[in-house]
Amino acid sequence: MKLYGKLFLGMMVSTLLAFALFGVWVLNANYQTSLNREKERSFRENQMYQYAFLTALQNLPEEQINDENAASIAESIWESMGNERNVFRIYNSRKEAIFEKGDYVSSLVDIPLEESECVSQISDENGRYYLEALFYIAYEGNVYYMERNVDVSYIYEDRQRLYGQYRVAILITFCAVAVWALLFAHGLTKPIRDLSRVTDRFAKGDYSSRAKPRGHDEVAELIGDFNHMADRLEQSMEELRLSARRQEDFTAAFAHELKTPLTSIIGYADMLRMMDMNEEERLTSADYIYQQGKRLERLSHKLLELIGMDKQDVAFRLLDVEELADALRQMTEKLLEEKNVTLAFRMDPGQVCGDRDLLLSLFGNIIDNARKACPRGGHIWVRGKAVPGSYQIIFLDDGVGMPREELSRVTEAFYMVDKSRARKEGGSGIGLALCGKIVELHQGKWYMDSEPGKGTGVLVVLPDHGIAEEMISREGQIPREGLPVKRGVGNA
Repeated sequence: MKLYGKLFLGMMVSTLLAFALFGVWVLNANYQTSLNREKERSFRENQMYQYAFLTALQNLPEEQINDENAASIAESIWESMGNERNVFRIYNSRKEAIFEKGDYVSSLVDIPLEESECVSQISDENGRYYLEALFYIAYEGNVYYMERNVDVSYIYEDRQRLYGQYRVAILITFCAVAVWALLFAHGLTKPIRDLSRVTDRFAKGDYSSRAKPRGHDEVAELIGDFNHMADRLEQSMEELRLSARRQEDFTAAFAHELKTPLTSIIGYADMLRMMDMNEEERLTSADYIYQQGKRLERLSHKLLELIGMDKQDVAFRLLDVEELADALRQMTEKLLEEKNVTLAFRMDPGQVCGDRDLLLSLFGNIIDNARKACPRGGHIWVRGKAVPGSYQIIFLDDGVGMPREELSRVTEAFYMVDKSRARKEGGSGIGLALCGKIVELHQGKWYMDSEPGKGTGVLVVLPDHGIAEEMISREGQIPREGLPVKRGVGNA
């Protein structure tokens, strides 16, 4: 049986049982009160009858006390105090009736009594109920028995009438309670039924289904907990879906990146093997094979570096910023000369905590990406700024820039905003993904800001990212020293 039915039956049974027990108790209490009141009244009347009869006997001379005069006294008492509904009878010492009014005969007369003794009982005869009483009266050696039976049938009739009315009231109450219990159980279990339907839809794949909590009771708390769980599950499933999609994209991009140079290498190698070529053509083919092989080598190195980033043990130490800048200048000098790109440093004295090789890889990849985006004769600026608790390094260029909506994806492996330009410049699409890993490993943060035609800015904060967040919130954008770009964020 469902909870709805259990609640309905439970309320019906408990309410009707309580109503029935209370009603029976009230009716019985009323019956007992009426009966006790009638007993007390009858007892007082019996005393009056007994006193009147005894007083009349005492007023007779001793020689006149006989059954005939006793009957006359009883008749006189009956005429002055009698009631046609009741039975009054006087017995002599042999328990022979010498005066009687009424047809009903009590069985009390057969009970032996002693002096001043009185017995009573309630008996029924043909549907009539009598309160019976028998008294022992003795005076000057003369013994009489007074029997008085009071008709109390009206008390039992009232009780039966009330029981009949109560049965009708029970029937009406049953109908009313059934309607009330039905509505109450329906309203009480509605949130649970709604939650059950939402859970069923959720189990069938509708992960956006949510139940609406009503009120502040335990059921509302349960619905709130379910909605919170559903939100977390939906978020986790979305993250898994995105992770699977990124994995598929990574695999597809990796296969494509391998296919392009391998196709060229196989094609040119086949030409060298199958065709007669002059010296210049052989050198051109061999050079192309060499360039594509170097590209595969760079790709494999980048992949190994990216994959091994989470597994290697990193030893952090304090590094002088100016020494890092000198090493970075020497490392990028040859690459920048190929496009005549100018690299300018302005570094405040200071130190950062980190791994030297990883940080050089981080800064080198940022500068290399700026070089690829810059036109021939372009400029790259590097600005270092010491702030309490951290060191901020800003990289700015006057390259082609990128749309703001692309900023959130540039750290994905193999993702390239302009694939043709990136491959022409020898890019693999892994550099910024590697940068993100390095920043995360150093517990830092970085922010990117770019606009097409106005260049790109990258802010790296080591190691306290809280300072960078305060600066971004305060200034609204990355300082660009004359390069107006709008702010965008790329999370490490």
